[in-house]
Amino acid sequence: MKNNLLFLLLLIIQFSFSQTEIVVNGQVFDTDKKPVSGIEIINLVNEKSTISDKLGNFLILAKPDDMLVFSANEFDYKRKSLDQKDINENCLMIELAEHAVQLKNVVVYNYSKINAVSLGIISANVKSYAPAERRLLASNSLNALANTDGTTGGSISADPIFNFLSGRSKELKKQLEIEHKEKMLTRLKTLFINDFYVIKLKIKPDYIKAFQYYVIEDDDFISFTNANNRTAIGFRIIQLSEDFNKLQKNDK
Repeated sequence: MKNNLLFLLLLIIQFSFSQTEIVVNGQVFDTDKKPVSGIEIINLVNEKSTISDKLGNFLILAKPDDMLVFSANEFDYKRKSLDQKDINENCLMIELAEHAVQLKNVVVYNYSKINAVSLGIISANVKSYAPAERRLLASNSLNALANTDGTTGGSISADPIFNFLSGRSKELKKQLEIEHKEKMLTRLKTLFINDFYVIKLKIKPDYIKAFQYYVIEDDDFISFTNANNRTAIGFRIIQLSEDFNKLQKNDK
């Protein structure tokens, strides 16, 4: 009798444990194995939902036998019933198929020769500059057409000399560097949600902003981001998180 009760108790404990929700880490990708962002993931059982980030990653509370659905306008609707193996996976991989849209007819117009250069708005081979870059170029430019008396000639504008003496060029270079870092920080915030830092990278919530500034100082991460290499970005930020967490432990 005691053995039967013990066996029944173990079954109840095992059942209760199996029904405990945990955070499931997953990634959504298309048939070309490319990460897909903006996919809505819904757990139909607990009604929790989330959206995949730029790298296709997502986090959602779930347990065995829960039903996840994946939906987006560009992809076929997908349902996934979770089992214990899915729950135990380090990363649940979900492949989505794109909608096959049949068009009645396609008309192609060639507008390749119509642009700002062909219309005479700008000259060819003109590089576009950020505001800080334009200010820096202006501070270092030479005016070869104007003399100091207002006549045309070949004299040099006094602005570069004044800027050199006043240190304005140095300040403008500093502003340009700050502008680049602000852009990189904005890009980083769009790539990853806060849950990714806390759960995947083990960064404490109070240190997320400090870690973001730590990341944008890394030359490799900047290079991967500028090249839009999402795979390399993912691997590099994991490496940086490990280094960052070690630094935090050493400071204690």
